[in-house]
Amino acid sequence: MDPSGVDPVRIAEVLVGAATVDGVATDAQLSVVGALLDGFLDAEVDLATVAPIEPDGFDPEEFGSLEDETRRMVGNMVAMVMLCRDPLTIAHVDRADAFAKVLGHGGPEIHIGRVMLEEGPEAGYWDMQTRLTAECPEDYDRALALSEDGIPPEVTDAQVYEIVSSWRDLPEGTLGRAFVAFYDRFGFDLPGAPGTSGGERPASWRVYHDMSHVIADYGTTGVGELAVTAMIYAINRDDDRWAGLMNAFAVYEAGMTPGGSYDFVGKYGALARPGATAVLVDALKRGRRCTGDFSRARFAALAPLPIDEVRARFGVLPVTAALAS
Repeated sequence: MDPSGVDPVRIAEVLVGAATVDGVATDAQLSVVGALLDGFLDAEVDLATVAPIEPDGFDPEEFGSLEDETRRMVGNMVAMVMLCRDPLTIAHVDRADAFAKVLGHGGPEIHIGRVMLEEGPEAGYWDMQTRLTAECPEDYDRALALSEDGIPPEVTDAQVYEIVSSWRDLPEGTLGRAFVAFYDRFGFDLPGAPGTSGGERPASWRVYHDMSHVIADYGTTGVGELAVTAMIYAINRDDDRWAGLMNAFAVYEAGMTPGGSYDFVGKYGALARPGATAVLVDALKRGRRCTGDFSRARFAALAPLPIDEVRARFGVLPVTAALAS
């Protein structure tokens, strides 16, 4: 979405309108609206001066055709802001859905809120998985498998552990050593460690996902998960990266949870923490300024390189915002 080609105030009117039920949009929602406008458009809008509009109060063509990226992203933002409503009610879902119908985007994502309210947070989570683009398992293997290194497709958990364990012997300051240090810092077993296999996701997924945390320099809190997925989405704004960001909003804002043997549970209102929306803004801006998509890199090949060199290769700027202490 080109910031020079859109009116941020008009987008604000739509987002505030979609968040307003019985004359009220919560402070948390308005804070996220402001963060999205600043992060995506470099626009600092005084939301106190923005009058919410009704679903029939604007022409969706103002944001381009149905296929236009700007219009799709406005619909996406309506869904994100809805999930920040606490408590979320059917009235809020209906309100957001009315805007999504006009825009032609955001409806499937908004529907998961309805399922969560009617059937529970696990049902909402799994309904979301059926409606959004699924991650590609080939991406997991690509994180570790290079045609020249002898690792076959569909790398096993044992092979993953052998590879990542070897990174402990790399010099300080390399990407691979930073990955191992990340796991040590949070007290995690390395991917594929004996006794840890058999979970819902292969060990290769953990490398694929957590290497992005390491390169982006975000932790594993709810805010950290929102930040890393926001940054990755902002790089090229494609459908599978949107699915990752929407998953993070659903899990860490709305409390949806997969249940079963997954190693995380949903939480509510991560972005309500002091400083959290500033972290989101910074993540979106850092993503927009990247020169390449580090989340799809061949990490095994990059592991021996200095992490600063890897970040420079993809144009990853330093973090400039953190949670308030």
